[in-house]
Amino acid sequence: MPHESYLVWIRPRDEPGSSTGTRASAGFLISRRWVVTAGHCVAELDEDDEVTISSVHGGTVDGRIVRIARESDLALICVRGTLPWDVVRPILVRCVDDDEWVAPWRPTASPHRLKGSVLNAELRHRCAGGNEIDALELKVEQTIGDYRGYSGGPVERAGRRSDEPNPPAVLGMLVEQVPSRSRAGEAANVLIAVRADFALKELDVLEDARQLARDNTTALGRAHAAEPVALARDLRQLHAVGDELDVMIGRGLLGRRKARRVFHRVLEWTLRHRIAGSDRDRITT
Repeated sequence: MPHESYLVWIRPRDEPGSSTGTRASAGFLISRRWVVTAGHCVAELDEDDEVTISSVHGGTVDGRIVRIARESDLALICVRGTLPWDVVRPILVRCVDDDEWVAPWRPTASPHRLKGSVLNAELRHRCAGGNEIDALELKVEQTIGDYRGYSGGPVERAGRRSDEPNPPAVLGMLVEQVPSRSRAGEAANVLIAVRADFALKELDVLEDARQLARDNTTALGRAHAAEPVALARDLRQLHAVGDELDVMIGRGLLGRRKARRVFHRVLEWTLRHRIAGSDRDRITT
């Protein structure tokens, strides 16, 4: 199925004699370069560890763990090289209570393709890692008692609205199951998914640096009152720097902390150059 081309298996980098199914976890491509999964799915690994990414329909490519946000139960993996299969890139959308959903990824040992309805589309949930996350509370149609193995897989909106593009519409990513109150050691047919928009914001390794540029836009605007073209050029250049640093991080050429320091220097130079001599504006860093 073309729409399942973005679903992947993630496992530690292959070694001679290793089984390709050992310790494999779910994940999904949000672009041809980036894979997201649940943090606990790579709990035995560390940032910068090499992994093997496999399509659910065959084909593999190398990857590297860029970030593990353990407190928010999220992980980001960079694809190293070119994907050997065509991918239908998903779109990220919001949902409302009572929307129907489906989880297309499934563990190899289970035939179940989970589906159900959204109980709460605006849940503020304290996850097992300790942080509060923007989440979805999902009722599952299949009462199977144990939903282990589905974590890291996407939650799609079921069906397609008439005005919705063809790619799969991802609402979030499965991360937890709600314990059953009546059966000790089992799960209720309610799952928790981290909301897609929250996950990507948390995993953007330069989001805090980019926010600095946004915070200073007003000061830059006043400095460029007579030069709107120069303002637009400066902002484009700042975002271009951020994109280049993203690429370097993804290729393992630069660490996140050093990238942030570089961005700070470029931002500060731009602001001081453009706001020099102004007593009313202060640089926010």
